[in-house]
Amino acid sequence: MTQTRKLVLLASLLLSASMPAAAAYSWAFDSGSGKCSVPNSTTSSCTVTSAGPTVTATMYSNTNGSGANSDLYTLETGYMGVYSGGIGEHNKDGCSSGSSCDVGDLYSSAPEHAIDNDQRYDSVLLNFGTSVKLNSLSIGWKGTDSDMTVLAYTGTGTCVATSTCSATLAGKKYSDLTNSGWSLIGHYADVALNAVTGINGGNVSSSYWLIGAFNPLVGGSTTGFDSFRNDAIKLKSIAADVPGKVPEPASLLLVGLGLAAAARFSRRA
Repeated sequence: MTQTRKLVLLASLLLSASMPAAAAYSWAFDSGSGKCSVPNSTTSSCTVTSAGPTVTATMYSNTNGSGANSDLYTLETGYMGVYSGGIGEHNKDGCSSGSSCDVGDLYSSAPEHAIDNDQRYDSVLLNFGTSVKLNSLSIGWKGTDSDMTVLAYTGTGTCVATSTCSATLAGKKYSDLTNSGWSLIGHYADVALNAVTGINGGNVSSSYWLIGAFNPLVGGSTTGFDSFRNDAIKLKSIAADVPGKVPEPASLLLVGLGLAAAARFSRRA
């Protein structure tokens, strides 16, 4: 093998070794510069940038309906609250005056300012605009309990046969989601405060993710989870792998150094 071919082979090996199958990124939602910055109780979403894809977070809850069984109500957007502990939700059927509603509906009282499952089930939809493999989350505030549920839109289920799969949430019941293209990633018990909690053991990739308080309406095993509906959290941050991202500058520098060393080897030969 000639020295030139050796040089080319070495450069190729170094370059392929430096190319990651996926790059890791994180996004923070707590109040502060470069994070969610929206007036509380007046808007449903915010957009957060990072070195990776931009993510738009939108609050949803099953508050669209009437009658005694709120489990049958359909999803609609809620109002976002941004706090030092992360983002929470103010439901559209809530209120700002204690004289006109009970404490469970009052914006300023726990758990109404959080993502909770008291009376209705709250969730936050994360739209990355590209497929990502969500792998962890962190909460910065919790109520009495902090069980959580995570779903991803995969375009699978009974909707495939009828071509009705859709990531759209508005107008659907939670119990409709897994027949509309959404997949349950998992229920997670007792999520710790200000800690990194690993999720998505199945390595699912999706552009759309739904994170909420523990929600048995979406299916899956609920063994070990209580039915008290006292879970409440504020989502502080998330992390994900983004398939096919280009090498980071440090990796490119490594390749450059390798090529320089190979060139010196070639000249000495």
